[in-house]
Amino acid sequence: GVYPWGTDTDFFTSGGEREDWWLFLGRPTINKGLPETLWLAAEKKLHLKAVIGIGHPSHQQEIDDQMHLVEEANAAGAHVEIIVIPQGRHHHTLKREFYRRAKGFIAFFTSHEPFGLTTIEALSTGCPVVSSAKGALPEIIQEGKTGFICKTKEDMMLAVDKIGEIDSKNCRDDAVQRFEARVWAQNLINLLPGLGEVKWPGP
Repeated sequence: GVYPWGTDTDFFTSGGEREDWWLFLGRPTINKGLPETLWLAAEKKLHLKAVIGIGHPSHQQEIDDQMHLVEEANAAGAHVEIIVIPQGRHHHTLKREFYRRAKGFIAFFTSHEPFGLTTIEALSTGCPVVSSAKGALPEIIQEGKTGFICKTKEDMMLAVDKIGEIDSKNCRDDAVQRFEARVWAQNLINLLPGLGEVKWPGP
């Protein structure tokens, strides 16, 4: 089992209209699944916004090394945009706006990711998720309710076609019930003997 992180569901709220494009958001390291996401964009001719967080000089080199995959996807009929957002005070506000507008969030991690913080941020805004079955992702995504868990590339293609079946409200409600910061804190406290229930102060 996985002990989940929490997120600020009061900040990562839904808002605005969903648009007809897909979102990848994360570092450009190979284990985050950008090559697989670009393959999917090419196969399904998706409009994909790949939002890259640059927090280390090596990340720029990694995205440069994968630009040929972007060019190949666009040549195959996709519309891939690479958008770099620097770390800083507006980082989370920018992320929230991408989550709020995207048709769906692609989290096809290729290693055993210990968790997936961007995934619960996306759910908190009501954005459904297409994920791999690696690491903690199967314990975050509720299959057919908040997104789809994919074991193969073929599963990914089917999930793209079915994303309209997911109710955005289910994504938001699930994130608040399971990943809201106070729920996370109380669950952590429950693991520690002798502390019991904590009385949280009012707003």
